[in-house]
Amino acid sequence: MSYQAYAGTDVGLEREHNEDFVLHDEELGLFVVCDGMGGHACGEVASRMTADCIKRVVHSQRGMVEALSAGVAPPNALAELLRHAIETASQEVYQASVADTKKRGMGTTCTVLLLAGRFGVIGHVGDSQLHLLRDETAVQLSHDHTFTAEAVRRGAMTAKQAAESSHGNVLMRCVGTRDTVQVDTLVFDVAPGDMLVLCSDGLSQYVEGAEELLRMRGGRAPKDFTRQLITAANARGGSDNISVISVLATAPAAEKGAASQKRPDALDTLDTLRGIHLMEGLSVQEVMLLRQVFREQPYAASAFITVEGEVGTEMFVLLEGSAEVRRGKERVATLGRGAHFGEMALLNDRPRAASVVASTACRTLACDRGALSSLLSEHPTLSAHFFRALALALSQRLDDLYSFYDTGAKRVDEATSTGRPTLFHGTR
Repeated sequence: MSYQAYAGTDVGLEREHNEDFVLHDEELGLFVVCDGMGGHACGEVASRMTADCIKRVVHSQRGMVEALSAGVAPPNALAELLRHAIETASQEVYQASVADTKKRGMGTTCTVLLLAGRFGVIGHVGDSQLHLLRDETAVQLSHDHTFTAEAVRRGAMTAKQAAESSHGNVLMRCVGTRDTVQVDTLVFDVAPGDMLVLCSDGLSQYVEGAEELLRMRGGRAPKDFTRQLITAANARGGSDNISVISVLATAPAAEKGAASQKRPDALDTLDTLRGIHLMEGLSVQEVMLLRQVFREQPYAASAFITVEGEVGTEMFVLLEGSAEVRRGKERVATLGRGAHFGEMALLNDRPRAASVVASTACRTLACDRGALSSLLSEHPTLSAHFFRALALALSQRLDDLYSFYDTGAKRVDEATSTGRPTLFHGTR
């Protein structure tokens, strides 16, 4: 994957100086937007220190970045690298504020994008944002760490109440005000044609989310798009500093042509996960987080995916092919693309209630209980949403089982079509 990028920052119409700082290093694949705070130019100090520290830490692990680009290192390793880089920056900014009374209370938001091969990795603190524009779909990949945004995610406030609240700009997390900070990370797949937009709230307060960004782009190249967004923010009020980085993913020259037009398997995988009942009610960001603990596992025709009576620790999602559910010698269900099974293994060590056998060659996604538990322990809100969805899915499974025994009819599950929009393309 190759990338074209353009970064711009503007003081706006009302501020006397610019406390934002943008960093883009196309060679390293590193892009940073920081929105400083603290007054008396301290915000500018905090934002610059943070960006410089992140670059230094990432550059020190350049070999790891290159290994991921080559498909050797796991992408989650880069997520941990960004987490460490932002935590280190927070410590350095905090120590600088303690050492100089004029800098007390300085801090900054921080949104980082690291691109390596076909993967993008996000590190994020605060209310600067990162958006993905892909084909006709747009989505904000970062969560705002403001009082109102977090209240909406908890269900304590509606979106309308949040929009009307006077506390909308109150940050719940930022870099440098303490020596520790909680960092959000996310790994996602990048495809040729993707446009990634990092911005400070000097832009986001004047743009109605990722959908308006998609409408405004209109096929523009990164340089023209960045300039257009800054101009639009100033035209709509320009009450704050405005910073934007636009990054366009392109196929390398050697891959251009028919081959480059093929949709990456990882994106179809994400669409499949998004479409299953177990993921209903989860946000795009939450599904992307869960995608990190699913690994692909192929099975030949006639192979047993699960075995009745054996204890397992994995649940499965069927990506390609078909399979049969068997109790003893009886076929009780047929499974197709998008079907999920083995969910009880995520909860306990009870023996499998049935066998699942591949009818054809199959490609599956497997999720292990241990990996899932580790992820959910770091994301309590995701944990609550996931286990609610799991409870509903198991409840439906139980209802289907009662129906099967009441009617004596064999139940057939064909999960090849949900009829609902997929994440990045049309409907299935």
